[in-house]
Amino acid sequence: MEDDSKDNLISFPFEEEARRGHRIFEDGVVRWAAIDIARWAGALKPRNVKDTVEDNREEFERFGGLPPVRANPGPSGGRPGEEYWLNFEQALLLCVFLRSSKAADVRHVLIRITSEVVSGRLLPATASAQSVLTSLLDIQRQNAELLQKMDRRQDRVETDVATIKQQNQLTYMTALEALDLARKIAAQMPTRRRDASLTTAAICKEINWRMFEGRCPRDGRQIIERLSDGTLRCLPNVHLHHHFGRDRRHPTEMCYVDGDCNQALEDPLVRAQFSPIFSAIQIVVRAYLTNNGQLSMFEETGS
Repeated sequence: MEDDSKDNLISFPFEEEARRGHRIFEDGVVRWAAIDIARWAGALKPRNVKDTVEDNREEFERFGGLPPVRANPGPSGGRPGEEYWLNFEQALLLCVFLRSSKAADVRHVLIRITSEVVSGRLLPATASAQSVLTSLLDIQRQNAELLQKMDRRQDRVETDVATIKQQNQLTYMTALEALDLARKIAAQMPTRRRDASLTTAAICKEINWRMFEGRCPRDGRQIIERLSDGTLRCLPNVHLHHHFGRDRRHPTEMCYVDGDCNQALEDPLVRAQFSPIFSAIQIVVRAYLTNNGQLSMFEETGS
């Protein structure tokens, strides 16, 4: 099922280069060179991207440090300078600042690559065999320690439950049985489309269109269309997904998905897999909301 869905994803000419061009630094953070991001996005003068980062350094550093890396002077020689390597959130923020025609395509590719790295389906292209082996051994060691802790915790839980059962003669259910029962109850409950303010709905539609061209960020189905007068309209069976709870209604706390995905996201495990993509949506929403005059534009759209 996973391979079939991957074949249906849109591919871009620069995507393979983006996969080879990412690096994982010593702190374990995935980064891309800022100049490469500008070139993929079709910026007129990619070399000026360093000035863009430095002019907005304070906002970039909100999402992490900006370690300068010695740049390769290239075949023409010259004095080597420094270039910035951006993490996932900083790369998305740079795409917002570039305002180029292909920035949305770059964001789409970066989200896809980062999701594969987080899920372990993509190893760093520049890592040596020894470093990859070391990482795998560390992961194996951490998993073994985690399993030991889980075994000890389960032993304590089983002992406590057995004691309570013996003292009170009560029946009990295991944690897995309780989770299975909760899932069955949740599946029987209707997942209705929860209301939001016109301003919030307008922001969520606009961000979805800019990042995913009106498609569901989870399964790629078309959920929003742009009418001839330029306005955005939700297609049938479109839901606002409340990622942090039904009572959380801020634009950074929800996004548009199709109805089937909204039902599936009731499962905590499915929601955890969706979290990296939802975090990317939050970053873009915050960038637009902090931009001068951007909120008033959305208020006019929603009115």
